[in-house]
Order: sequence, then structure tokens, then C-alpha cells
Amino acid sequence: MFEGKYSKLIIFLVYFTIFVNSVTLFTTPFEFYLGYFIYLMLLPGLLMRHSLKNISLVLLFFLFLFANGLLHIFLGTNTSAYFFKIFLGTFFSYIFYYVVIVESGYDIEKLFQYYLRGVYIVCIIGYIQFIGFQIRIPALYDYGWLLNKWGVVAGGNFGIRINSVFSEPSFFSITISSAVFVAVCNILTKQNYYYTKLQSILIIGIYFLSFSGVGYIGIFIIAILLFINYGLLRYFIVFIPIVIVIFSLVYQN
Repeated sequence: MFEGKYSKLIIFLVYFTIFVNSVTLFTTPFEFYLGYFIYLMLLPGLLMRHSLKNISLVLLFFLFLFANGLLHIFLGTNTSAYFFKIFLGTFFSYIFYYVVIVESGYDIEKLFQYYLRGVYIVCIIGYIQFIGFQIRIPALYDYGWLLNKWGVVAGGNFGIRINSVFSEPSFFSITISSAVFVAVCNILTKQNYYYTKLQSILIIGIYFLSFSGVGYIGIFIIAILLFINYGLLRYFIVFIPIVIVIFSLVYQN
């Protein structure tokens, strides 16, 4: 996948768009993230190598969304800045990652392993942020000097909600949630798919340190997937009240 002289650089840029969403190049008339620039830089070359005829219906769907968005801007029920921020991000990311998958030869496992590597790196940064806050060294926990759409998020049981290089703890927890699922499976099945046991524990730990309500919903989804994978879905009904109580306690704290 991604053969050629600049293959490693391209792979780095592809995953940079996933893990760094807290840098904007300009904010008017809408927020233009650094990831958008990477999309525009890489997409032309990738599109020249691959056809988009297989997603023509999707393109028509986005055309409908575009027209609908313009209508709401005209009616005053939405703003151009907010609409283009959401629409452009969704449109370009969909097309971009679709072409990336095609370029990889549909080697999903390899793409996923690159993702798992990136998750581990941002989780380590998250621990640096957590420790830096506890020992009160601003340079270790406040990355606003480097990421212009980023801030320290107060809260949680330790005074800070970990967001690593992401703009919000929720973005952090959502992005690493698939790796958390792998980590949980590694511990429960005593396997080491890509991560060691220690690495798995670290990833699960930092996930909770985000103190993200969205992240805790992810734990609920992980539990459902585990029950499905191990053929225990019928037992899950019995545990629903317990899960709801635990989720409520965790969310409130």
C-alpha cells in the first residue's frame, strides 16, 4: 500500500488528519482545519489513480445536503460558518478516507494497525498531560502554545479531563474507542493483538481519565459487542439494570 518514494510521508499525513484536529489555519468565513489542507493536498493525486464511480449515489446525497444547507442559511436558521465547518469536514473526510482504503488495496487490517500505533502515541501524550498537571508544570499539560484550537479542560476527579492533542476530551475518547475495545479484548482473552497487556491497561486507563460522557457510552457499546462476540447476548438482558446503574454512577462522577 502507498508504494513509492513518499509512501511513509503520505501515511503519516493520512493519520495526522485523524489524530490532530486542534489546529485551524483560519476561522473566517468558516473554520479551516489543518486536516482540510492535507485533504486538498493529497486528494488530487489519489483521485487520479482511482475512480469514484462506485460512490456516485453518495455524491448525490452530499449534493442534497449541500442544497439543504444553503436553504437553511437563506432562511436564517443556520449560519454559513457553522454549516460549511460541518459539511466540508464531513464531505472531504468521507471522500478522502474512501480513496485511502482503495489505495491500500482494501488492506483494512494494516490500516487498523497504523491506527492502533497512533492511538498509543496520543495516549502516552495524555499521560504526560495528566502527570504534568499533577506536578504543576504548564509546559507538560497545556499545549495551547502549539495547537491554536485547544485548551485545558478542568474537571474530573483529578482536576483535569485528559484530551491529549485533541480539542476536547470527547474527541479524544471517541477517536481511541476502537483501540480501547482491542485493549479490553486483549485483557479478557489474555491475547496480545498488537498491544501488550501493559499497553492495553494504559490505554483503558487514559480512556477513563478523559471523564467524557461520550466515552462512557463507548464502554456500554464495548460491553454489547463483547456479549455478541462471545455468544452471550441473551445474558446481557439480565445485566442491563446493573449496567445502567454503573453507567449512571460513572457518568455522575
